[in-house]
Amino acid sequence: MAFFYPSDRNEYNSAIMAIAIFLLIILQTGFAQTIISYSNFTYTETFSRPNVTESPPHVLDIKHYADGTDTAVIRIGRINYYDGANTCLEQMLLLRILQTNGSVTEINYNNTDKIQEINYCYVNSNLGVKTPISIYPLFDKYILVTYTYATNVSDNTTFMDSGMVIDWSGNVISTIEFGPSYLFPNSSIWTPNEYFVNNIDPRKGFFRLSAVRGTNNFEWRQYGYNGSFNLLQNDTFLTDSTNITNFQVTVLQSLDNGYYIVYAETGSQDSGLYAVKLNYNKTTAAKFLLYQFAPNITLISIFCSIDYVYVGHSCYATMVNMTTSTNTTMATTEKIRFLSDGALLAENQIIPYEYSSNIRNLPLGGYVIISRRPFESIIEFNFSLYNEKNQLFNYEFPPNPIISNSLGVFDILHNNTMLVAQNESSTTWNLLSIQLPSLSFRNDSNLPLYVNATYPQNGSNNLTVNYNNTINITFQDPVSFANGKLYIYQPSSQGNILRQFVDSKTCTQCTALGNVVTLNVYYSTFDEPNGKYFIQMDYNFVQNSMYNEAILGIDQYVWTFQTANTDISQGSIDSGDIWGSLRLNKDGTQHFQELNNSEKSNFISTLINELTVMVPTENGRLSSNGHYQFNDNSKSNILISLSINRAKNGEKMLNTQLAKNLNQLIINGEHTCISTGTTTIYLDYNNGFQQTSKNLYIYN
Repeated sequence: MAFFYPSDRNEYNSAIMAIAIFLLIILQTGFAQTIISYSNFTYTETFSRPNVTESPPHVLDIKHYADGTDTAVIRIGRINYYDGANTCLEQMLLLRILQTNGSVTEINYNNTDKIQEINYCYVNSNLGVKTPISIYPLFDKYILVTYTYATNVSDNTTFMDSGMVIDWSGNVISTIEFGPSYLFPNSSIWTPNEYFVNNIDPRKGFFRLSAVRGTNNFEWRQYGYNGSFNLLQNDTFLTDSTNITNFQVTVLQSLDNGYYIVYAETGSQDSGLYAVKLNYNKTTAAKFLLYQFAPNITLISIFCSIDYVYVGHSCYATMVNMTTSTNTTMATTEKIRFLSDGALLAENQIIPYEYSSNIRNLPLGGYVIISRRPFESIIEFNFSLYNEKNQLFNYEFPPNPIISNSLGVFDILHNNTMLVAQNESSTTWNLLSIQLPSLSFRNDSNLPLYVNATYPQNGSNNLTVNYNNTINITFQDPVSFANGKLYIYQPSSQGNILRQFVDSKTCTQCTALGNVVTLNVYYSTFDEPNGKYFIQMDYNFVQNSMYNEAILGIDQYVWTFQTANTDISQGSIDSGDIWGSLRLNKDGTQHFQELNNSEKSNFISTLINELTVMVPTENGRLSSNGHYQFNDNSKSNILISLSINRAKNGEKMLNTQLAKNLNQLIINGEHTCISTGTTTIYLDYNNGFQQTSKNLYIYN
């Protein structure tokens, strides 16, 4: 792998940017064309040691988390030396966590015994020219890093594929052994070879497909997560391919927690695009024909993903007729849509497609075709946009073609932002952030394409607090409840507070009529005036009624709103301090009795602090004299004193309202933030907050 640094590259970029700014000014004032906005991001690296090749920090890979936060993991590296045709990087894993606010967290992992030098040299693989190291963001702050480990680095038959899960502090959470690294059949040619996909619910684990050493077969492995990452199931996937270099395969998550292996069989009457469906934590597989083509057709690429606009999944299969075409640089692409059970929904030919291009489904509808061409020691990065009707989208983007870095690295985030790595300087790496437009039939909201409307309306700031709150979601198509959850969160300085969650499988105060879902919420859920909230919906909360196919969810921070800034105490008189008690459940009582006096005091203090955040209310409104007693002679449950102090000037809520909210939070504790605390989880949900007169307050 070569990296190029022409002396006039910076001048070329400067000219392009100058033209871009000029055209943007002209177009914004005089023409009604769609202008794609963009920005530049530059990060300066500080290295603790010099680099012998004086190489800048190259962006080697970009991948993002699937949680809707649009947090990206950037892998960088500097060239250390050239060994004949090989290029080798410094022996250090350098990851950069880029968040949407522009902050960067550095991970510098330099355990050379764990990740050996063989992982930092470029080799040819079925996935292109790359290093054996790959990165895969999982969930929360976890990242899977895969690499190769050798007991004898001079003997590639000892190479074993490995992985480790690290967090943003660089701590190793789990280590994984995948098995022997791939060698071509009947040869000693080694090539890194793996295909990876997260589960549709990333907390359930991930799926890995890799070529089996010395064969034309593949092995798949399902991994799950229950505090650590463990192998659930694995098996061998047999292929009919006689030449592994021409074998096209990819993996895909299914909407019912399973996985697909999508591949092509060629050269026979059964030639076509096939999918092997594997259910979650199962070894049994079902095979489906997705698209049949003639024996003389060669498949040159496959890209599959969840269908973001309609229902099910979509695959783009690019193929060429090698016997009739004299121009093998041109091909055609078929778009195939299918359901989780393999049922084919539709297939249609889209535009002619360049052999060297990449096609990607876009989260906000349509698709993008990306071309990366070497041109006079640089790479020209072009993209074309097409809507759901396969119509070319007319836009203005003056920096197109983009001058990318010499690897042409890019990624497309959930919010339709495309990140493209650009030229590096001696100490900086640079990204071009391009906000691609929505290409669907609806582009007036940040909500997912399958949602037409919501109440509260996304982005509203005047939700009125009352005692009969409902929320509703209007979908594009008729839906029914499935088996997922919807969460209502309130952001705070202590993190996101779970106000309430609804389980669609067990909810009794939920209705789904046609394409409208209505959910009742507790009056304590939206109790804070001028409070900010967001609602997150699991991917399987509802399903399409026509196909019984799960519908994608709503990510965090997408459906956001704010309650009205009203004074709910206006015209009311605070009745003074309220006295009462909380009761611990059986487990809580046993836990509390096992504590010493100091620990019991800390337990009560922590309980007050957690409730203050959860209600929520100002510090000091909730208090306890620290006393407790058994609730009756059976000594089955402990009561802990708690009082609610009357409101002072400037405080938002009367103590009578606080008492009602606190009681409702606790009696519905299984579905509120009460179930998430370290001490509140021990409260007796059946008891709630019991008010007493002052002379019955706990003093013992």
